[in-house]
Amino acid sequence: GPDEIIEKALPRFDGSYVCEDFVSLVEAWLSKLQ
Repeated sequence: GPDEIIEKALPRFDGSYVCEDFVSLVEAWLSKLQ
C-alpha cells in the first residue's frame, strides 16, 4: 500500500529519487486512475 511505498522511498530522498523514481511513481499512479 501507500505506506510501503513511502517507507521504501524515504531512505532514498535525494536528487536521483526525486527526479526519477518519484516522477515514474506519479505517472504510474495517474495511469491507474484513468
